[in-house]
Amino acid sequence: MKEKVKLLFLFSILFSCIWLFALIHLNNVEQTFPQQEEIILVEIDKEQILYDKQVEFFENNSIFIANKTKELSDKYDIPVSVIYALIETESDGINGRVSKANCVGLTQVSEHALKQYNCVHDTEYTLLECKDNISINLEVGVWYYDWCIQQVKETKHVWQNAYLMFNVGYGNYKRFYYDWIEGINPFNGNKYSALTRFKNKLEKSISHFSM
Repeated sequence: MKEKVKLLFLFSILFSCIWLFALIHLNNVEQTFPQQEEIILVEIDKEQILYDKQVEFFENNSIFIANKTKELSDKYDIPVSVIYALIETESDGINGRVSKANCVGLTQVSEHALKQYNCVHDTEYTLLECKDNISINLEVGVWYYDWCIQQVKETKHVWQNAYLMFNVGYGNYKRFYYDWIEGINPFNGNKYSALTRFKNKLEKSISHFSM
């Protein structure tokens, strides 16, 4: 009987040693293969990306222009890229610019366009205010561009044709439409570069704002 108890005791000690060895071995294996880090998916905020791209577009007053342009884009349902192409073509993004034709500001608002805006909105903005005040200039300029869009919305290339009317005026657009489209300036026979410039700026702008 004593021999059986002794064997049973030795067997239990041996089993405990084996179990302890197994636990140590498993612990070493777990340390060799560390747990995989949890992958967190972050949803991309497209509005923030768009805003960042707007701020990148201009060096001066870029944040203010970005905010105002986004507001007008939503208001008139015109893509931000199109508005920026308009600004870049007309003024190279330089606020306060005055052309030989006395068009002013970022969107080069003409006296005729301003009178039209004031009449529709019952305002009394001056050309000087349009030149110096970015908010007023963008408001008037984008409104007039949208007015041009409404006149040509049935045409094939709406953004380009609206810019053409914006740049040469409603009357000239109607009288010399086919000349302008062919790149001809009907007043002096030279090539008409403004429309080509707008197309290039629009392409650049669309590329910049693509996501």
